Amino acid sequence: MSISGEGKDKVAIIIDDIVYTAGTLTIAASALKKAGAVEVYAAATHGILSNPAVERIQNSELVELVISDSISLPEEKKIDKIRVLTVANMLAKAIEYIEKGSSMNVVYDLYKDKREEKTSSKPKFKATPIISPIYGVLDKNYTICWSFE
Repeated sequence: MSISGEGKDKVAIIIDDIVYTAGTLTIAASALKKAGAVEVYAAATHGILSNPAVERIQNSELVELVISDSISLPEEKKIDKIRVLTVANMLAKAIEYIEKGSSMNVVYDLYKDKREEKTSSKPKFKATPIISPIYGVLDKNYTICWSFE
């Protein structure tokens, strides 16, 4: 596995769209730790978490995986290393603005402002609302790992 970006002595953040079995995710976390990352976090929009995903995450180098509630997480899959954030308010606003015929940019701007407040002294980059809580770890040197091959 090759890593995009330099991870030595930094907090690494893996961003993905979907986590199925967490195989690639946990391999990537191990690769980042071996490359010298101080900590490894991950965020994904959809956590399908098919077997053996939860076991892999629990036993992995990940400090935390942040996912949305776009797919319900059963009680038996809830572990300390997995944090679930709701997208209900964002979806409700999206439906409201679509019904009104308004631009969806308004919905994105609502969340953009919150991200900028949390990252005002940090470099700016685009991220989806699900990623914003992970910014709390960016007080340290960090690298965002966009892709793994």
